[in-house]
Amino acid sequence: MLVSCSNKRVGDKRDLISKIDSLEKRLDSVYTPGFGETMGDIQTHHAKLWYGGLNGNWKLAEFEIHEIGELFDNLIKYQSSRKETEYLSLMSPSIKNIIKVIKEKNIEKFKKGFIQLTNSCNECHIKTKYEFVRIIVPRGDQMGNQKY
Repeated sequence: MLVSCSNKRVGDKRDLISKIDSLEKRLDSVYTPGFGETMGDIQTHHAKLWYGGLNGNWKLAEFEIHEIGELFDNLIKYQSSRKETEYLSLMSPSIKNIIKVIKEKNIEKFKKGFIQLTNSCNECHIKTKYEFVRIIVPRGDQMGNQKY
């Protein structure tokens, strides 16, 4: 009887090891958002943040800045091994400022805060050797598929 109990435990252990190995193999193929892909998403939210604030749609502006923050958090979570991730902290003061400005609902302060945010993006791009990615305050027509 003891032999049977110990064999069961060995079998259970083998089953667990097999399941762990299987899960580890599956994790290797799980989708992880790329750095550039996430930056493209941030750029979209950056533009929508601008149009929201410019049009006094403070709920939209607040939503968009939180989306940007979540995307930066995702970069830290999923791209922690990238050297560029170390520089994301450069964005924190500008993000905190624009959140404060949105709560004040002052378009002129918003414009200045947004320029500060945009400059922080470019400062980070320079420090990470992506200075050729130059972000600007959106101009011209708004993104045509949303009312601001």
